[in-house]
This record gives sequence, structure tokens and C-alpha cells, in this order.
Amino acid sequence: MNHKRFFTRGITLILVILVVSACAAPKATLPTPNAWRSNLSSMANVIFTFDPGDKCTMQIISQPQTAVFVYEIVVNDQSHLNYGLSGMTLNPGVTEADVAAWVQNNPNPDTPPPMMTMQLYDAVNSMSRTFHVVRYIGDPIYFACITEGPDAHNVIASFDPLVMPTK
Repeated sequence: MNHKRFFTRGITLILVILVVSACAAPKATLPTPNAWRSNLSSMANVIFTFDPGDKCTMQIISQPQTAVFVYEIVVNDQSHLNYGLSGMTLNPGVTEADVAAWVQNNPNPDTPPPMMTMQLYDAVNSMSRTFHVVRYIGDPIYFACITEGPDAHNVIASFDPLVMPTK
């Protein structure tokens, strides 16, 4: 009978150790930028934020007034392999309705719509904060937030175009 009691206590001890070690495991946290990076981040025109549950938001801090467009990508999630941001312009003669129809037929494309020209694409890691500068003068840019899993890219958000300075 005593061997059953020792066996039960041994299993209980192992379970307690496993639970305690799982609770003590470090959780990923978003890196805090140093003073130099914080200063750069304060210059961002737009902040794109990925949050858990396949959510992405675009916060316009200030409308770009020059050809230099500054944006930051903040990823507060770690459920995907990569997180992407694409910025595209419409080709001449193409309307938003044309793009909407194409997207309806291709909901999770591996390539951008053929009636658009990609101006920027960034792939970033989970739990990251990245700063980006792009020089662009021209048409409005349409942004989309993309997640990458093991088998597919998923467009999780798209936004009204950001009008950039013109030539």
C-alpha cells in the first residue's frame, strides 16, 4: 500500500514542478526603443499596429508634407511566422472597384493585385517595433496588413489610401 502512496506523491510532485515551471517561463515582450530610436519614432507619420486576434490598425499621426514618408510597424502578437505591410498604388485607369472585384475573387493572394504597383513591402518579426522611411512622390498609397502562416498569406486589414505629396 505504501508504494501507491509514494507513487501518487511522486506524480503530484512532477505535476507541481511542471505547472510552476510553465508559469515561470518568460513571456515575449515588445522591445523598448532606446533614446535615439524613440526620437526617430516621434517623427513617424503613421503607426501600423498588429494585435492578437488578427487585428491591424493604422494610426495617422500627421499627413506627410514632403516626399519622405515615415512609418512604424508595431507587432504585439506572436501567433504568426511573419507580419507584413504592403503599400500599393493604382495603375492608370484602374478604380478601387476594380481592385475590390479582384480581391473578392482572390481573398488571400500570394501576389499583389495585377492592377496595382507595389511601392513598399516590409516583413517583420513577431513582438517587434520597426521604423521605416520611404521616399515617394505621387499617387495615393493603399496599405494592407498581411500575416504569414506556414501555408498561406492572409490579408487581415486594408485601409483607405494615404494621399502623398505630389510632384
